[in-house]
Amino acid sequence: KICSNLKFESLFVHPITGKLFAIINISFTKKDETTGIEKTYYADKIMMSDEGKQWKDISGTDNYFTDLQEIFQDPKIPNRVCISAIAIRPYVLQSIDDEYTKWNWYKAWEWTDRFKKSN
Repeated sequence: KICSNLKFESLFVHPITGKLFAIINISFTKKDETTGIEKTYYADKIMMSDEGKQWKDISGTDNYFTDLQEIFQDPKIPNRVCISAIAIRPYVLQSIDDEYTKWNWYKAWEWTDRFKKSN
């Protein structure tokens, strides 16, 4: 049984590790810096699980994201995943380590060029 208290947007089962990766949607309140009025904000987080009951937030130092689109296997480091995201323009997020402590952001067209050059 998968945890039912999270708002799942997308789920990916890693073909090598068997780990589950998910994009979830969260909401939180925060004071508007200009007006001081508390507002509700919505964002995405990246989660990882071995079995689907306990989930670990692997959003890293970014903490949360505006619009995560898709999870896919990292073509450079096949035991990891990458995330496609939109933040005005399309990006690919690639983790710097196996623990997903920080994500490097690449413009989608730079990611494609980077991948082609290193093959």
